[in-house]
Amino acid sequence: MSDFTLPNVDAVVAPVVKANKLFVAHLEKLTDFQFGVLRAYSDVGLSRLKAAVEITDVDGLTAYAEASLAVAENLGTQVQADAQALAELLSGFKAEVEALVAASGAEVAASVPAPQAPVAEAPVTEAPAEVVDEAA
Repeated sequence: MSDFTLPNVDAVVAPVVKANKLFVAHLEKLTDFQFGVLRAYSDVGLSRLKAAVEITDVDGLTAYAEASLAVAENLGTQVQADAQALAELLSGFKAEVEALVAASGAEVAASVPAPQAPVAEAPVTEAPAEVVDEAA
């Protein structure tokens, strides 16, 4: 008979609850980041459209083109900064998940009782098989 025992249910469920809370918290951070980036890039696009509709002559077109070059340079810098911020956000999430997995694994392992040595049973000996003479 096996002496297998299950770990404490709370010890198994608690890490899952912690992981779910961690995932939701990071999803919220990621969503906030994405909405912020979306808003910033939308504002840039809309401001350029508003400036474009105000062009009435060649001088206005020249000024618009020069301003567009500056906006493009700034936008390139902003995209790089946003990519770096996203990488840091994801790296932080990865580190927290790894720490949670390591801690949870230790907690679950500690909650599982150590296996007990099996009880030695007396060996079963079988009686020798009866020899049957097929010629008879």
